[in-house]
Formats: sequence, structure tokens, C-alpha cells
Amino acid sequence: MDVAKALRKAEAWLDEIEGVEGVAQGKVGEEDCITVFVTLREAAKKIPGNLHGYKVVIEYTNGFDAQL
Repeated sequence: MDVAKALRKAEAWLDEIEGVEGVAQGKVGEEDCITVFVTLREAAKKIPGNLHGYKVVIEYTNGFDAQL
């Protein structure tokens, strides 16, 4: 499965976890990964270290604001 498809599948259920602010494609060295932005440590505990064959990287954030 390519990373774009894995990302779409991951987003489908990760967005339902309270404290998950966003999901993005990232890199660990030369390897593609799935980056999950969270505001709550409890949310991070619910996310596996690997999704659809890709490493998951947790990034803590204070949230995102849309800018116009």
C-alpha cells in the first residue's frame, strides 16, 4: 500500500480520537511515515506505533488555527 492510501485510511479513524489535531505524511530518514499531531497525551496512548506498514510519529502541538 502506498503512503497516500495508508494516510487516508489512518485519517478515517484517527480523526475520531479526542486530542488528535491532524494527520500528515512525513519522513523518518529516507522512509515515509505517518505523522499524527496531538494535543493530549491520552490520545497518543491510543495510537499504534505502526499503521498500514508505516511507522507512526507523534508530534505534540497546542492546536492549529486557520489563517486567512
